[in-house]
Amino acid sequence: MTGAAANGHGPIVIERRVLLDGAHAFREWCMENGGPASLPEWEAWEPHVTVLYSASCLPWPALDEGELTVRIPGYLVPLRGNLLGLPVHSAELLNRHYALRDGGWRVDYASYIPHVTLWRQFKGGGIPKPFEGVLRLGPERAKTPKRFRGKPEIPF
Repeated sequence: MTGAAANGHGPIVIERRVLLDGAHAFREWCMENGGPASLPEWEAWEPHVTVLYSASCLPWPALDEGELTVRIPGYLVPLRGNLLGLPVHSAELLNRHYALRDGGWRVDYASYIPHVTLWRQFKGGGIPKPFEGVLRLGPERAKTPKRFRGKPEIPF
C-alpha cells in the first residue's frame, strides 16, 4: 500500500475512477448504449469502481496512490432499483475491500462485487451486450458519502 492517510474521520466512500486515456472502447460502448456522449457528460458521470462504502466512524485509512488495470468479463449484474453493474475482475480490489472490513470498517452488504454502476435507461429500452475488455483505474480517492455530509457523526 502506498500513500498517505486520507484526511478525514467517520463515514467514507473509497473509489477508483475509470481513466479516460485508454478507455476509448468503453466510451464508445457507453455512447452506443445511451450513456454519456460528450466529454462533459462523461466527466459528470464519473465512472468508477467503489472499493468501500461505510458508515463507520473511524479515522480514514491510507489510500493506494497507484493505478490499477482490471478486466471486464462481459456480463451485467442487477443492482438496487433498476441499476445495472458491469463487474470488474480484480483480486487486488477484492483483497483491499476485505482488508478494510477486517480492519474494522462496517458495510451494509455481506458480499462485495467490484463493478462500474451503469445508468438506468439504455437505448431501445433493452439490455445491451455487455462491454468486455480492460480498463485502467486511477488511484484511490476518499470522500464522505452524500447522505452523511453536514451531519453529526453517529458512532457505531
